[in-house]
Formats: sequence, C-alpha cells, structure tokens
Amino acid sequence: MHSVDIMYMHQNVSKLDVITKDLGNELSSLKHLKTVSDLQRVNDILNETKHLENEMQKTNGRVNILENNLEARKNDVLALFNKADLTERKLAKRLNELDIRVILVAGATRGNYTNGQNILFSDIIIANGVGNFTSFKSSGIFTCERSGIYQIAAYISSNAHHCAFSVRKNKTFIGDAFGSVSDYVYDFETMTFVSVVQLNVNDTLEIYSDSTDDQLIYGNRESGMSIVQIL
Repeated sequence: MHSVDIMYMHQNVSKLDVITKDLGNELSSLKHLKTVSDLQRVNDILNETKHLENEMQKTNGRVNILENNLEARKNDVLALFNKADLTERKLAKRLNELDIRVILVAGATRGNYTNGQNILFSDIIIANGVGNFTSFKSSGIFTCERSGIYQIAAYISSNAHHCAFSVRKNKTFIGDAFGSVSDYVYDFETMTFVSVVQLNVNDTLEIYSDSTDDQLIYGNRESGMSIVQIL
C-alpha cells in the first residue's frame, strides 16, 4: 500500500512538472506578447510624433508666409505714407509759391506822353511779391524778381487822333495796340493788349506811348495795367 502511494505521488509530481512547464511557456508567450504590444505602441507614438512634427512644420511655414505678407503689407503702408507725405509737402510748397506769386496791378499816371516815352503807373492797386514796386512807380519799368510765366495786360485811354502804345520786354517790342479819335475834344479811345511772356530774373517790361503825336493818356484808373505770374 505504501509503495502504491509513493508511485501515485511520483505520477502527480510528473504531471505537476508538465503543468509547470506549460505555465512557464505560456508565461513566456504572454511576456513576448506584452513586449510586442509595447513596441507597437511605441511605434504608434513615433508615428504620431512624426505627424505632429509635420503639422508643426506646415504651421510654421504658414506662419512664415503670414509674417512675410505682413512685412510686405507694412512696407506697402510705409511706402503709401511716404508718398502721401511727399505729396503733402509738394502741395504745401506749391501753395506757398502761389501765396507769394507776383501780382502787380496799377493805374496809369495822367499826362501828355511823347512818342517813345514809357508810360508811368504810379497808382499801385496790388503789389504782391513785388519788392521793387517803389522803383516801378517812379520809372514805369517792371523788373522781374522771380522767374516764371507771366501774363501782361494793359488798357490805355487817349484822345489823340492816332493813339497807340506798345509793350516791350528788355527794350524789345513784343506787341502793341492802337486806335483813332475823330474829335479829340469829346471823344477818346481805349486800347487793350494781353499777352503771355516768359520772364527771367532781371528781365524788364515797359509800356511805351507810340502815337505819332503827343497823346494825352487818362489816369484815375481809366488807364491801367496788370502783370500776373501764372506759373
């Protein structure tokens, strides 16, 4: 009986050894499966990380594009500002030039003028931008102080039979006007002249009596002239 029990126990031990081996193999398999699962997860994490890196690179690229566009827009705004500032300064300069442009308006000095005598205009009505108008009053000679394009206009009233006047630049004839009066006691003629001339500094303009005889030129603003800088 005792030997049978021992044999039975040996059989059980053998079975336990087999079961233990099987459990060991299964445990090893489970450990292996766990390692593969971890590796797969690590691989997934790496893939996700790479995806995030790619997305970050794309985002950084878009940010760089936006920054470049912003810089370009900033440069455009700065260029527009500079252009507006330049335009404003040019406009201010032009307005200042217009404020000081030459305007001379004067009435003639009444009197008898001989042929070739320059007519005086002592009744100064407007003298803007004219520093030498005092000399002009006494001489009848306009001397240009600022280069530019000028309009000169004159109207002269006279009772001479053959009344006439001419305009001269630097003593050189540039135009004239003339008329005639049948009855110098009761009649008079008003002659007019308008022209545009280029004047440089120190150029002169004068209006001469060109009647073949002495002619009475009316004053009190019945005769006058204007010189206006237009450019």
